[in-house]
Amino acid sequence: MKTAPGAGTTFRLFFPVAPAQDSTGNSLGDRSPAPEGGGLVLIVDDEEIVLNLMKEVLRRNGFDVITATNGLEGMAEYRRYKSCLVAVILDYSMPGLDGREVLVHIRKDNRTLPIILVSALDSKMSVTKAQEMGFSSFLQKPFQPRDLLSEIHRAINT
Repeated sequence: MKTAPGAGTTFRLFFPVAPAQDSTGNSLGDRSPAPEGGGLVLIVDDEEIVLNLMKEVLRRNGFDVITATNGLEGMAEYRRYKSCLVAVILDYSMPGLDGREVLVHIRKDNRTLPIILVSALDSKMSVTKAQEMGFSSFLQKPFQPRDLLSEIHRAINT
């Protein structure tokens, strides 16, 4: 049996919209407003998956984000956007310039910019130790998206 053009069956499929999730099934965050309209955040991390997750979480919550995959790129982006940044998120262990070295360069130029350290390698690191080094705060990897949002809001509003 043949059908004529326009005389066949039409199917329409409707799928519910689900909130975005990371690879572990955790929500990437709600769309709650960022403090004072968000702002521009620089993320420097050599782990692409982590970098993209942080970028997505922050963007979904009202922040503008620029990224770099190593310390040298991070310094170049910092120099380019330093007058607009509200915070920097730095991985501690990266090839080339590591997070500590990037921190030292930024702190020579700006003593008050919130800089959050993220690391999976050093289990002895604490918020206190990170602050003694010059970081504003510390997040141990892996962390939940809500922890990142909480920490960035706290750092910016302190």
